[in-house]
Amino acid sequence: MHLASILTRYLAAGQPADAVAVHGHALDAVRAAGDLAGEATTRTALGVALVRLSRFDATTEHLSCAASLFADLGDPAGEARAVTNLGVVAARLSRLPSAVASFEYAIRLWRQAGDRVGEARALNMLGLAEDRMGRYGPAAEHQQRSLDLYRETGVLLGEASALTDLGIVEHRLGRIESAAEYHRRALALFLDGHDRTGEAWARNGLGEAALSLGDPAGALTHHEAALAAATIAAARDQQARAHHGLGDAHEALYDLAPAGSHHERALAIYAELGMPEADDLRARLAARPAARPAAGPTQRF
Repeated sequence: MHLASILTRYLAAGQPADAVAVHGHALDAVRAAGDLAGEATTRTALGVALVRLSRFDATTEHLSCAASLFADLGDPAGEARAVTNLGVVAARLSRLPSAVASFEYAIRLWRQAGDRVGEARALNMLGLAEDRMGRYGPAAEHQQRSLDLYRETGVLLGEASALTDLGIVEHRLGRIESAAEYHRRALALFLDGHDRTGEAWARNGLGEAALSLGDPAGALTHHEAALAAATIAAARDQQARAHHGLGDAHEALYDLAPAGSHHERALAIYAELGMPEADDLRARLAARPAARPAAGPTQRF
């Protein structure tokens, strides 16, 4: 089985540690054989799997090495894939200017390679980084271009990702009903594709929209379903986001005990993953009982 297929299978099943083990053995084999192209490909796959385990130092080492190998081999698509994932790591570490630079360079490489699917993903990631920087106009523009490319190439799960990320931007801009519609359309595609991580993203987006529209009971339903999907997929960031949303919804219903429990669980996971939401939520919990619900979309990295 091709390495990319193996990686996809393990990650979709929520087994990133198994993916790391398999690709670690594969790396030993290709290096022993002196296969530089195989080494570059395997290091890229290892980097992607290690991101899921929040092992960012090892991830960066493998991806940087892969990018250099692909550049030496004259493979712009391979280099673009490694650089795109380096941008993802930079964004997860809140190094947003570095992330933007990586994504912009990757887009140029994908265009050089004539790979519109790769370009779509890099545009998607660029939009997410810009969203976190408060650059909502460019974020929406790049997400829309990503969506168009995914539709042109028939990549349904990519289309779903762009849709839910457009929903995040719409929420930021206060267009909540539009945001909910994007998340609903994304959810249908994620369900058709049996993508549990994507499902969690879309359901969490629907929960945040419901709360902003004054429907905390509906928010509970969406976030509970998101938590179930995220747990199956071992998507820790979305588990935290679901607990955060559940805490906000319970708080809006004046159910303070479950609100506190969910917020504490969200905080623990955010802190474990090194996500910036940890600081914001910690400040909210410290400010109680004056805190008010502050639901809103989280970043996708």
